[in-house]
Amino acid sequence: MNNIHFLQQLHDRYFPKDGLPSLRLFQLAKKWENLPKDEKKLLAASFLHKGEMKLLRKDPTALSHFDEAISLDPTNPLIWFKVGLSLYEYGVDQNEKKALLLANKNLKVATTLDPYKCTFWHVWGNILTDLGRQTDEAHYLFKAKELLQKAIALSKEMDKEQLHQLYWDYGLLWLYLADHSGEAVDVRMAIQSLRTSFAQMAKITPEFWHDFGHAHQMMASLINDNRMYLQAIDYFKKAIGLSKTYYEAHLAIAESYSQLYINTLQEEHFVEGCRAFEQAAHIRSNDPSLLLEWAQLLGESGKLNRDCHKLKLSIEKCLLALRQDPHFVEIYTQWTESLSLLGALSGRLDLIAEAENKANEKLETYPEHPELWYALGICQTAYALYYNDLEYEELAIEKFQIGLSFDRSHAELWHAIASSHSRIGRALEDYDLLERSCKFYLKSIHLKPSCPPLIFDYARTLLKLGEISENSKILEEALTQIESLLQAQKEAILNHPEWLFHYGLILDSLGKYSEEGEPVLLKAVEVFHQVLLVDPSYPKIYFHMALSLSRAAEIASDIKLYEKALNFFQLSAKHDEEDDAIFLEWGLTLLSLSQEFLALDLQTKAFLDAEQKLNRAGLLGNQQSYYYLACLNALTGRFVEAVQLLKKAKEADVLPNVEDLLQDEWLSPLKSQEVFAEFLSYLETR
Repeated sequence: MNNIHFLQQLHDRYFPKDGLPSLRLFQLAKKWENLPKDEKKLLAASFLHKGEMKLLRKDPTALSHFDEAISLDPTNPLIWFKVGLSLYEYGVDQNEKKALLLANKNLKVATTLDPYKCTFWHVWGNILTDLGRQTDEAHYLFKAKELLQKAIALSKEMDKEQLHQLYWDYGLLWLYLADHSGEAVDVRMAIQSLRTSFAQMAKITPEFWHDFGHAHQMMASLINDNRMYLQAIDYFKKAIGLSKTYYEAHLAIAESYSQLYINTLQEEHFVEGCRAFEQAAHIRSNDPSLLLEWAQLLGESGKLNRDCHKLKLSIEKCLLALRQDPHFVEIYTQWTESLSLLGALSGRLDLIAEAENKANEKLETYPEHPELWYALGICQTAYALYYNDLEYEELAIEKFQIGLSFDRSHAELWHAIASSHSRIGRALEDYDLLERSCKFYLKSIHLKPSCPPLIFDYARTLLKLGEISENSKILEEALTQIESLLQAQKEAILNHPEWLFHYGLILDSLGKYSEEGEPVLLKAVEVFHQVLLVDPSYPKIYFHMALSLSRAAEIASDIKLYEKALNFFQLSAKHDEEDDAIFLEWGLTLLSLSQEFLALDLQTKAFLDAEQKLNRAGLLGNQQSYYYLACLNALTGRFVEAVQLLKKAKEADVLPNVEDLLQDEWLSPLKSQEVFAEFLSYLETR
């Protein structure tokens, strides 16, 4: 007899659809009606025991014995309770919803017959808790909460061991409620209940430490508190201390360290996470979920650090997981992401194409799976990186948009679509795209706060948006974001000098618009110095130090700052002799210096040096040099040459508008000349 038939029989016998006792129970009651009451009770206990034993062996004749027990002693709440308890244990063991529903009905009768028995309410609450977990229906959990609260109210009769179990179960119920609500207050209630349970416990079990750790792990994820993760890890380690092969505790430690790494980017957390995954794999090597989570940690680190070796390891874990479960869609997602990024970083177009083909193949089977659309979008960003072609970023945006149409709460999709908009917007200096990118970043941050790469990407996009709009408020928001990142992630800065570098860039940009520009610019120089300490070979670091010093010198009219700036321009040129921007800005700094401080003979030499640098910039392809060479010629009285260079600047589309031309002090000697008037007429006709 199959389980469904077995349970259906049981349900029909105890709880017929018309609400009346079944004929079978009437017949049994008739059979035993002449026995004395005491003998009925003894016989009922005997039938109950036989039924319990047979149910343990999944023997369907257990039903008959339960029938006999109930018919012999129908008003005994303990009979109903024990039958319900047996069905509950069977339902949990077999993951059988019908058995739990029947157990629920039996406990309802038991509590009706004796509403003051704490154990009855406790078991009934546990039955509904498991029903809620099996069916994922929250109303069972809310009802279970009421029942367990009644048990607690009647718990004076319980000994310490029973109280420990009651509060443990009550704590677990709050964790299941938190899974539905996503509210930290529910997890707090769970932690409080588990603490009460701990106070009643004579001997602590590894399972309790695991559950206590899990509660802290959940709280950590909801309130983004890294200290909570460390506390959870401590409890998981206590569980392992009592049971070395406790697989779930090893896995939970690995998951906690993985999240700590994502939140802090500290390499020690990455190393500890991998070690915990390895220890868990020694216990249960064929768990595809473990292999997937391990692959995700490796893939995340490989992506953030552009580390091909870690990406290869991530791919290996995915392939091992697929051997265990070839239908696990999330494994294909991680495999696709790691493989496509590996292809982009290693220059292997075939790997990107392979990843794209697999993602498209899986989408034919799972067309509404947001993770697969995310993976396909990542393939397009890999193509964009490989070909250096923004059109692929536009294709990536299309894929991410489709993924978001299926899941608007997918933080990674919001991050990815924001990043694609940012890359296009920064390349084209498109205000609208950058503004849209910032909105997407904020949605992702709302769903995934305290994620350092996300906050950094947002701050970098705000920097570009503030620069092209010349909006100091946007730059101040960028400064707030980057400073909060650096404050929270002090230990990760050594591995991420780009955070400090962009902090300096934000300060440099703010210095242009701040009333106290000089101290802001000098602070930028200090930050760039810190970048040098972390990475002495950081690209263009000397150039940006020279720029900030040059701007500070111009604001403060400080010859010493000018001299420092010129020294750093010289250093930057030694590191990159083909960078036209270095020579352009070097020449402009020399022009500014010559105008403010130098005697005539030194000024002439500075003009010659500036002309040399500006010409070098022009030879390297910088067309803005036409305009600044025109200014230099105007300052040195070569007016005809100055106008010719202004015309070249016009043809190259780098000439300022007429209003700016008339206000430029470097052109002042030229403005009174007839050739300049003729040039203005030339501009009108053009």
